[in-house]
Amino acid sequence: MKGFEMLPTEDNLLYTLDKNILQRNKELVYFYNLLLAQEGASSIAVDGRWGCGKTFFVKQSMLVINAKNPMSKMDDKKRESIVHNLPFPSDKADDSNYDLAVYYDAWENDNDMDPLISIVYEIAKQLGLIYQFDAETDIFKLAASILEAFSGRNINDIINLNYS
Repeated sequence: MKGFEMLPTEDNLLYTLDKNILQRNKELVYFYNLLLAQEGASSIAVDGRWGCGKTFFVKQSMLVINAKNPMSKMDDKKRESIVHNLPFPSDKADDSNYDLAVYYDAWENDNDMDPLISIVYEIAKQLGLIYQFDAETDIFKLAASILEAFSGRNINDIINLNYS
């Protein structure tokens, strides 16, 4: 039996959303709504055998979340093509969210000495923030910049108070 592997590149993710080749568009909408229904901190496990499409599904979910966020930096043509191809109910006046999805590959970063730095770096990179790590890196100031990008709130004053 021949196997077939479709890598989760952005082109493949968008193509399979457009054509619904994997017959998962309904599940993506369901998962999106499940994520939005979460209150407070929570965990959701996506479980399956190796090669069944977990990474593909998670990366497509990330595209959907960011497409539904009017503040994301996704271009309008891509945003419209993603949202248009999914079976969202059309009766909602404004069902956009302001959540931002960031993909972090724990396997890829498994050998990092400080996992917090690699997570913060990955978030900064995906938000388009340019940041160089060096010996003088202040992880709290970098985290404050990322929190400001997510929430619009500047918490640098709180950090400066605690370190003064």
